[in-house]
Amino acid sequence: MTDPVGTRRTQRAIADLMGTLDRTDPFGEAQFAALETALSLLRAGTPHRARVPDPSQEHGADPLNLLSEALASARATVVATSYAFTRLSDARRAPRRTGPADPPARSARVTPGNGSQVDKARGTVS
Repeated sequence: MTDPVGTRRTQRAIADLMGTLDRTDPFGEAQFAALETALSLLRAGTPHRARVPDPSQEHGADPLNLLSEALASARATVVATSYAFTRLSDARRAPRRTGPADPPARSARVTPGNGSQVDKARGTVS
């Protein structure tokens, strides 16, 4: 981007969006990593005066260091997206239950009219 005002506005918007994501969820972490990559690339390609300050970086960070951070963020994006993909795949393969998890509780012993007891689980009569 050549427009410093537009660049700062875009960087702020990405930073604000990153603050709204739920990173405890695999999808949120993957989205955060992708936005972090975009923000790092924007900062690397932007002259120092037009950059939105990043408290984690020293004043006047070198574009080479910023590109290195962008590459690390891109790697993190791949890992986080792979993890989210694996979680979704595993969830789709998990057996699905159509009914209640457990059948209603019933006594395993039945007392017929003649006074004997039938254990249905064992198939015995006493």
